[in-house]
Amino acid sequence: MPDRRFRLTIKSKLILTLVTVTVLALASVAWIAIGNGQDIIVDGVSRHLTSVRASKANQIESWFHQLRSHVITLAQDRMVVAAMRGFGGAFGALQRAAPQEGWAGAIESHYRDRVIPKLAANVDGEPQAAQYLPRDAAAIWLQYRYIAQNPHPIGEKAKLDAASDGTAYAGVHATYHPLFRDITSRFGYYDLFLIDAASRSVVYSVSKEPDFAMPLERGPYADSGLARAMKAVLREPDPGFVTIVDFDTYRPSLAAPAAFIATPVFDGADLIGVLALQIPVDRINAVMTGDGQWEADGLERTGETYLVGPDRLMRSNSRFLLETPQQYFTDLAEAGVQRSRIDRMRQFRTSILLQEVRTESVDAALANRSGTGIITDYRGEEVLSAYAPLDIEGVNWVIIAEKDVAEAYAPMRRFARYTLISIAVAIFAVTLVAMWLSEAFSAPIRGLLSDVRRIGAGERTAVDTRYRDEFAELAGAINDAADALQARTAVAEAHSERSDGLLQRLLPRTVIGELLSGEETLAERHSSVSVLFADVIGFTSLADTMTPVAYVEMLNRLIGAFDDAAQRHGVEKIKTHGCDYVAASGVSVVRLDHARCAVDFAVDMLAVARRFNRDWNTDVSLAIGIAAGPAVGAVVGRDRLSYDLTGPTPRIAHLLQMNAEPNTLRVSDEVRESVGRGYEFVDAGVARLSDGAEVRMWALSPQSRTAPVAPAVEQGA
Repeated sequence: MPDRRFRLTIKSKLILTLVTVTVLALASVAWIAIGNGQDIIVDGVSRHLTSVRASKANQIESWFHQLRSHVITLAQDRMVVAAMRGFGGAFGALQRAAPQEGWAGAIESHYRDRVIPKLAANVDGEPQAAQYLPRDAAAIWLQYRYIAQNPHPIGEKAKLDAASDGTAYAGVHATYHPLFRDITSRFGYYDLFLIDAASRSVVYSVSKEPDFAMPLERGPYADSGLARAMKAVLREPDPGFVTIVDFDTYRPSLAAPAAFIATPVFDGADLIGVLALQIPVDRINAVMTGDGQWEADGLERTGETYLVGPDRLMRSNSRFLLETPQQYFTDLAEAGVQRSRIDRMRQFRTSILLQEVRTESVDAALANRSGTGIITDYRGEEVLSAYAPLDIEGVNWVIIAEKDVAEAYAPMRRFARYTLISIAVAIFAVTLVAMWLSEAFSAPIRGLLSDVRRIGAGERTAVDTRYRDEFAELAGAINDAADALQARTAVAEAHSERSDGLLQRLLPRTVIGELLSGEETLAERHSSVSVLFADVIGFTSLADTMTPVAYVEMLNRLIGAFDDAAQRHGVEKIKTHGCDYVAASGVSVVRLDHARCAVDFAVDMLAVARRFNRDWNTDVSLAIGIAAGPAVGAVVGRDRLSYDLTGPTPRIAHLLQMNAEPNTLRVSDEVRESVGRGYEFVDAGVARLSDGAEVRMWALSPQSRTAPVAPAVEQGA
């Protein structure tokens, strides 16, 4: 009686099959789509960042190229040459004049009350006014008139056109200052300087900061960026020479970051001075931030571009400082940035020369490499980064374009979420469809099952054949089988169950029919069959190590496994003799593919032997031979019947088996030609029959495909 503790109906199996296949298919598609989608998104974002980086780099490089061209054009302009001559001569005259009493005190008071407090807030330590006071007569004169006595506040001193002191300098200043002030305003320069080549002093500046009128080879500004620009020009006094000095804190500008570009001024062949411009930070920031329109540049909520110098400090402002300063300072504090540096960023509201960027992208770009990658940025956030060096003569800057990975992956997360929702909806819909289909499929089966049960119970009923598909054929077959069963019931009752079982085990079905019909001599000729001889090698040696019962039980299990395999492949067992196994295909039922069935069965026998060795820890092997051709089948004996095949084909099969190596298969020419595709054979030589006839042998190639894996040969208790 079948075990009914747990049984799935066909309807349940159909539902589970359809749902499982759907889930596996959708899950595979989703897995591939999400994985590829993530790569596509990363590639797309990287390409976009590379494009933005290239665009910003081109803008910055173009602007510096224009700046170089402009400063050269200005230095060669006759107005600038005349101004350099005029300011230089007037400055020299003031060097010979004596400042009035009280001017130095007024200058000191201005520094102490207005300049030093603002400077002290921006630098470490406590700067003293005495460090920055002018000492030369011209410097005292000009700083008194244009700085200390200038009615305009710090940062607006340029509004004074000229001092009303009647000096030659005032006249020159009144002539050229409005023009230079207009140039700096139009082109966005922070300041413009004229430096006398003879005195090495700043004889003119637009903004009138503490560097105005001061010497640059000595004094408080001898090591400043402006002084370095002047010295570089004077070392290379060639027309058209331009030098750029990288950003550094510049104390005359209250320690704000400042960079300079300078070129010589010639009057004919005479070097008369140096023209210098203080590079505007705002212009660089405007390019790098897109005037604050990051999203318009496609950088969305977390993307930014910025510049970094060789000291790993920023040369442009961080987006997060300008847009979300409090969060920016919090992130820096969590990343371990010094408190004093954060305070200075907060005070200046700039990250230039204050924000350190020691990342893989900066290191690679400073090593003159370009590329993209996922890194941890200066805030400690994981970002997609595109980096490259800039081609700006005079400075070693790199440009970085970045976007947070979390934002870059956001579309992928949305896609994954929508995909999972879609899969859930699809599974629900497929489940409903599967339930409907399974009901439609299982209803006829239940009807047929009910009819078969009534027939099995002895009722004389006919199965309903109203169906239009294979169920109609099945119903007809069941009706035919029921009719045949009823017709043979009388004959079956005349024989004992044991005799019937023995006959079915010993003889082919066709022979049994003839025997039961009363034939005394049972023999038939078969025009084309395949005969298999197999020898189980190494099994008899087990008898010495086992009890007879255990030995026979093990042999029965192996032979039983061969019998099961024979049944699966439509092959009939002819006989067994000890460890020899003889079978044939095409005897009881004429088959066109009898050779193929025999080879399939032989391959399955080899698999059974391998599984038997593994399960029982034995070392048996098979030597198999298969021949195809005519044979005579006959029942031999009177008291003890046995069925056997005779003729040339069984002889050849036996010869092939005797020449086969352990765990190999030998076949005849007829078998090799009849098997068809799927198996490959190699020439194994020639064997001779007892009458001297030669038989060509073919061995199954190891590279040939194998039959389905045989089931395990179960061990006994």
